[in-house]
Amino acid sequence: MKIYILTFGLLLFFFVARSQKISSISVNYGISHSDLAWEYDAANNPYINLGLLGSKSITGFYCKVDVESFESKYLALVTGVGFYQKGALDEYTSEGKVVGSYKWNLDYFTIDTKLKAKIRFKNLYPYLLVGPRFDYLLRFSSEFNEYDQLAKLNKINYGLRGGIGVQYLIDNFIVGIGWEKNYNFNPIVDNNGENIRPEFTIDDKTMIFKCEIGFRFNK
Repeated sequence: MKIYILTFGLLLFFFVARSQKISSISVNYGISHSDLAWEYDAANNPYINLGLLGSKSITGFYCKVDVESFESKYLALVTGVGFYQKGALDEYTSEGKVVGSYKWNLDYFTIDTKLKAKIRFKNLYPYLLVGPRFDYLLRFSSEFNEYDQLAKLNKINYGLRGGIGVQYLIDNFIVGIGWEKNYNFNPIVDNNGENIRPEFTIDDKTMIFKCEIGFRFNK
């Protein structure tokens, strides 16, 4: 199933890229910074504190290829495909000292299409961007096994991705830095309480810090 999802995503990406008037192509790489948010009815479950689980952030790897097209003076469309990591860290303490920890790791294949608003100052391009994204879960750590079997560990997550950044043009080559944030429409885990109590959802809070190198076809 995973290979079909990946193949479909790559074919969709290249079809969209080839069908558009491409102005530039770039490779984005950097880190993802994320943690997990648990939501449940605390009033009816006073002896359970899920809020402490996954409460520490972790840093993961991020890489993506972006194709910019349909460029006008102030707007463009950016289509991207790539890979990034999300999750969180639990630490156990005793007498004020950390005695154990484990990570909640999730690896995703991601596709997004974003509207990019930019303005040019000589060779400098500050920009804003936002658009829909689609994530497919490639791999997860053993801590998620129970949710995969008894609750609903969503293999597909979708939502919006927005961000800001700046690009600098050196002849036809692009260098840049940027920041992006995910806004989710569905959670990572959606448990209705039938097999695991209490009812809860697990969502992520993820930001991306990236560098960019690329090539511009029309200076």
